[in-house]
Amino acid sequence: MTFSTMAIRVLLAAYLCIILALTLNPKDALAWYNLVTLGVGGIVGGPQHSDKDCNMMALELDPKDALSWYNFGSQCGGGTVGGKQYSAKACYMKALELDPKLTYAWSNLGAMGGGTVGGLQYSSKVCYSRALESDPKSTYAWFNLGVTGGGTVGGLQYSSKACYMKTLELDPKDAKTWFNLGTVGGGTVGGVQYSDKDCYMKALELDPKFPNAWLNLGATGGGIVAGLRYSTKACSKKVLELNPKFAMAWLNLGATGGGTVGGVQYSAKDCYRKARELELDPGRAL
Repeated sequence: MTFSTMAIRVLLAAYLCIILALTLNPKDALAWYNLVTLGVGGIVGGPQHSDKDCNMMALELDPKDALSWYNFGSQCGGGTVGGKQYSAKACYMKALELDPKLTYAWSNLGAMGGGTVGGLQYSSKVCYSRALESDPKSTYAWFNLGVTGGGTVGGLQYSSKACYMKTLELDPKDAKTWFNLGTVGGGTVGGVQYSDKDCYMKALELDPKFPNAWLNLGATGGGIVAGLRYSTKACSKKVLELNPKFAMAWLNLGATGGGTVGGVQYSAKDCYRKARELELDPGRAL
């Protein structure tokens, strides 16, 4: 990320103001929290304080600050507060005990398999649903709710396909979501119907280094990406240029008679042998 000279000056001014505030009052929990949000830590009272140090100080001073708990989990991976060790998951649960409408805490808890909040156990699926109850425009939550098979938001049931379509309505430049929409047969985005092939092509327009999208495009007979037509064989070769350990792509290339990968010509038999070697040794395969 690059910053303009003006932005750097503003950040530096903010940093100096926070350091001054903490020099005058080292028990200012909000100032410690603000130092964490800058992501640089700082020197207060002599010693250098890391982001984690600052976050721990904020929580020691104000253990009921939901955002500080969230940041402690998301930015620092957890740590020790009040003599007790907290994992990232425990931090998200603490944050949600204090503020059950904290969207990102629900999403992150979902990403860690769910957890217990207010004495109730929440699965990943339910965590993403709760995140969307708080913020129905969270693309991260819609996408992940789709990955878990869909769920209920605002009293309405959404399938995986519906979740991916909601994600793309909010962010049509998300290659991974286009790919996932393709895997469920395609769907309607912005009033336009997209087949599975169309979805894979959209994903590749956005990310031409997406091996799985090339593989699936090949499985649909190939298609057009960036104005160029790719056959099934060409799609398999693109996959292998990106990841030569993709067993399924070797198998598919063999099914089309073989081809050239990395400047080397492989017969159908060569391709099948490569696929077999990778499948027999899972550590070498994708």
